[in-house]
Amino acid sequence: MGMPKNNPKGYKLTSVLNYLDRYSGELTIAHGISDDNAHIRNSTELIGEFSKHSKDIPHKFYPGQGHGLKGRYWRQNKIEVYNFYFKNLLGQ
Repeated sequence: MGMPKNNPKGYKLTSVLNYLDRYSGELTIAHGISDDNAHIRNSTELIGEFSKHSKDIPHKFYPGQGHGLKGRYWRQNKIEVYNFYFKNLLGQ
């Protein structure tokens, strides 16, 4: 796709933000605040847009963490993700 400035139409057409009104299902977001690959603004914008559609998205932001969580944050998130899977995706 290249860079957004060189392909604005492509980025607009493929943005998940255009389809939130049709989204059904469960979603949770975990994001390292110091992520230099996927900016924290991407997650906060997505959560805000879901909120406009009256869809609450559980989320957790991890201070000092980058694109991959490490140490206690990794362990904490792993447990939360497993719990999310069992509750929302497996119905247990």
